[in-house]
Amino acid sequence: MNDKKKCILLLLIFIFSFLAVRLQILTSRIFLTQWEELYSGTITREILKGLKMPLFDYQPKPFLGGPLIYGIIGVPFFKLFGDSYFSLKLIGLTFSLGSLIICFILINKHFGLKAATLTSLLFIFSPPLYTETTLTSWGSHLDSIFFSLLTILTFFQIFFKRQEDPSKDKEYNFFSLFFFGLISGFSIYFSYMCFYSFLTCLFFWYIFDKKFFLRKYFLIYCSSILIGFSPWLYYNITHSFRGIDIIAKQGIEGTVNRIDFFAKLIRYFSFDLSYILNFPQIKIPGIPNFRYFYYLILLMSLFFVTWESKDTFKKIFKTLVSVQKKHRISSVEICKESFFIVAFILFTLIYLFSGFETLLADIDPLVGHRYIIPLFPIFFIIIALFISKLTDNKKTIKKIFGYGILIILLILGAFSNSRIGYREGMTYFDLDGFSYTTLALHTYYRFGNDFKKYVEQGEKMDPDYKHFYYLGLGKIVNGRGLVWEKGFEEYKIFEKWISKIDIIYQSYYYEGIGFGVGEDIVYNQYKKPFFALNKIPGKKRYYAYLGVVRLLEEKKLPKTNIYELIKVIDRKYRKFFYPIWGKEVLEKSADFEKTIAFVEGLEKEEKEGVYKGLGIKLFSRSDFDINRFTKIIEPFPKNSRGFLYESAGEEVGFLNKNHISRIQDIIHSLSESEKQSVYKGIGRFAAERYGFSFKKYSDYIQEIAPRYRVYCYEGIGAQIALRFGGNPEAANLIINELPVNIRPSIERGFAEELT
Repeated sequence: MNDKKKCILLLLIFIFSFLAVRLQILTSRIFLTQWEELYSGTITREILKGLKMPLFDYQPKPFLGGPLIYGIIGVPFFKLFGDSYFSLKLIGLTFSLGSLIICFILINKHFGLKAATLTSLLFIFSPPLYTETTLTSWGSHLDSIFFSLLTILTFFQIFFKRQEDPSKDKEYNFFSLFFFGLISGFSIYFSYMCFYSFLTCLFFWYIFDKKFFLRKYFLIYCSSILIGFSPWLYYNITHSFRGIDIIAKQGIEGTVNRIDFFAKLIRYFSFDLSYILNFPQIKIPGIPNFRYFYYLILLMSLFFVTWESKDTFKKIFKTLVSVQKKHRISSVEICKESFFIVAFILFTLIYLFSGFETLLADIDPLVGHRYIIPLFPIFFIIIALFISKLTDNKKTIKKIFGYGILIILLILGAFSNSRIGYREGMTYFDLDGFSYTTLALHTYYRFGNDFKKYVEQGEKMDPDYKHFYYLGLGKIVNGRGLVWEKGFEEYKIFEKWISKIDIIYQSYYYEGIGFGVGEDIVYNQYKKPFFALNKIPGKKRYYAYLGVVRLLEEKKLPKTNIYELIKVIDRKYRKFFYPIWGKEVLEKSADFEKTIAFVEGLEKEEKEGVYKGLGIKLFSRSDFDINRFTKIIEPFPKNSRGFLYESAGEEVGFLNKNHISRIQDIIHSLSESEKQSVYKGIGRFAAERYGFSFKKYSDYIQEIAPRYRVYCYEGIGAQIALRFGGNPEAANLIINELPVNIRPSIERGFAEELT
């Protein structure tokens, strides 16, 4: 087998292995749901359903084109596989696979097949954070890796293949230079995170030819950069050049603040770099965290490659300080490994001088350390070059050491990746790959203080999901002009625009406000949130407290004390919080007897709500298997079963929202009364899912047998009472618009909820 065929065969093996490892994770569990991913999926759905505004208005931020590009690329995935979260994840997986292929080609062409093989293995069996990264579709920090590697590969193909003086224009291939500029410009439009690779390439180009910017070929490069960068130019010309804000606010602020710089420098090398190499899934008593082992190997590799490149760095230094033409370096004089050391240094300097920083260790590193995740491919390449040199050494001890390091790193990666995941029993097929809430969260970037457009955009949204848009709008407005008046006077007019929309959508808007202004509650700090909530007019305040509940469901911390919170809340709002209290009760005690005794001692309203919370928690512990759930709740009193099954029914509805016909088979083993409670829960879910739109939730439950459909309507009525019970006029308006034949069931559920 010749070398070319061997390379192709190896690459195919690596592609298959990469996909096998990633798809096994992606199809069997859920490890992260993140609203920034869902934004790209929402763009995809809007393209398929028909754009409600100009395409570039969907770009979330002036400096970030990646999510828009992801939204466009996602169209074939949504067409082929539907609009589930799985389809959205495939976009990130495709880009990550592309990164692996580009990296293999780059290293194979310029460092040999062995180094390319080692790099690919480190890509496939990587630390779990990078594995999660390859399955994340943010269109930003994580996905910039693809464009950075493509830029570097193109640069290597142009400049490190040359044997002569690089100042000779005729030696440059026009199309190669044009493509290099095109991908350089487009990568920076896609994400500013690609800037380090662009800067590294320019640095080496300068080293090769100090007057390159005076050459004719540089004009070709600049022209193609402008073409690649043209989406950024178009967006910012039509949006007041807001993309420059990120440079002014983040870059300059970070540079000026020298104290922060040195603090970041220490944290960067003492904690951040090792933290992204963490293996939290591996816990062996008496053995410290393996991230320090991986970090030690990385530091050794950096030192080794730097030492091997010391002559190159001497030449580079002489070239930089000299004005003489003879000190220009030809590409054949350069140790190519030095490129990746310089790339690491420039990335580090850009990060340290910027206003961005990593977050605390108790925040998921995929979110908290996103800004330094693009370093992973640089790390893999440098470690692979180090191991390759060790295993090529004639001394047996060095060979053993090199292969030993490789085996340990691959075992760590393989074992950790097999244990990624925190929510068994659910997969990404069960979740939507879009969220209209996220579409609202970027309205300020698009429209500034033109509040009329906020509402105009909302009224154009798909009616199925319009209520979620207004929920997001409430989150982003966050009480400005309503509860926070000083400094936000221009927001006061927004209340006028919101008052014109349907009462159902208003309820979601004020729920979003409650979510935002209640933020400090998760830290057990009540003064500021309750001050804000109490400034919201009475009927609207009712919806805002629903937002606080949503906040706790999404962001509750282990230290958040729900019981203490309930004690300080006005009694008429407490019922919203009882289910969350139920979850907390179960978290604090695994003893069912004690839990049951505690709950049975509560008042009627408290008891019902707490049992619903217990039902949600226990159904989750049952891996969302209704038969396992039935066995788990056997010790609970019979009079509590209805509440337990009703809350489980909400989860059943959620998990099967796209497969309603499966529900009958899922719950066929339950008794009639248990089924009735489950269908009530499904009705509650349907009401919220479709924003109380009769046509939509009726279509949703149409496949349910008629004898059980009545219980779904009772659940819908109960949910109307829960959301609109504080505004009887609105509740009556909604019920009175319903068809006469279903109204009795709705009213029965409504009355039961209020008693």
